[in-house]
Amino acid sequence: MINYKQLKTITNPFFEKAWQLYNNAFPENERRNLNGQIHILKLKAYHCESIYIENKHIGILFWWNFETLRYIEHIAIVPELQNKGLGNIIINHFLNQDQSKPTLLEVEPSITNIQKRRISFL
Repeated sequence: MINYKQLKTITNPFFEKAWQLYNNAFPENERRNLNGQIHILKLKAYHCESIYIENKHIGILFWWNFETLRYIEHIAIVPELQNKGLGNIIINHFLNQDQSKPTLLEVEPSITNIQKRRISFL
């Protein structure tokens, strides 16, 4: 069963693993710094979630819940569990949670191998 740990402060015990994965999964130009993260954690529309299955940290999902759409900003799976279909499971679970408005998932152009891998799970 998938469990989402909502992170609203950096003092949350689940934040450290989520932040580490975020920093390792995305290049600096695709992520915010810690001060920026602290600021947006306070925003009602922003959701910073650490994902667990059977008490094992498997990934992160950072997303926005706007009035007219939901926007997935970052999704990442821990490296040792990649290529096992977990990204697809998480996206499908997310999509099935609220079908009342569209969901936008932005991806960069698939030029490098890592960029191609990021979108190939869909």
